[in-house]
Amino acid sequence: MNLAVNYFTLFLFQQNSNILNDIAFFLSYNQFHYNTPFAVVQSIALFLLFGTFQFKNRFVNRIASLMLGVYLIHELKPLTTILYSWTGIYTGEMIYGKSIILHVFLITLSIFIVSAVIEWLRQFLFKLCSKLKWVQKLDLKCTRWCHNMMDI
Repeated sequence: MNLAVNYFTLFLFQQNSNILNDIAFFLSYNQFHYNTPFAVVQSIALFLLFGTFQFKNRFVNRIASLMLGVYLIHELKPLTTILYSWTGIYTGEMIYGKSIILHVFLITLSIFIVSAVIEWLRQFLFKLCSKLKWVQKLDLKCTRWCHNMMDI
């Protein structure tokens, strides 16, 4: 969604119209923030809706375990800049016609896949590190310390 809005605002900015430039400025800087009341209500509603579902499919559950990492990775500003420049979003190239739908879909899919692979590698490395003896000892000490702090 955000990608489509970016393309649409770039298109509006390229038009020689003050009104369209004002609309593009409003869309790009004021309307689509995550802390607006509509976004918060929508997030809560979707969270409650999907909390009622029970998936028994291993593939769906595996992909779901990557989602928080994918979100955090693609919202991280340095990585966003790298991913968006890699896909050509920041170059200002506009794609007109019906091919924009395919272009937006392919860019979204590629950003998702790259982010999912990064998150999968992170999970794999953390699983390997958790098997090390010194990490297990450190985890035990931290857990005891937290329990002691909670008892105070």
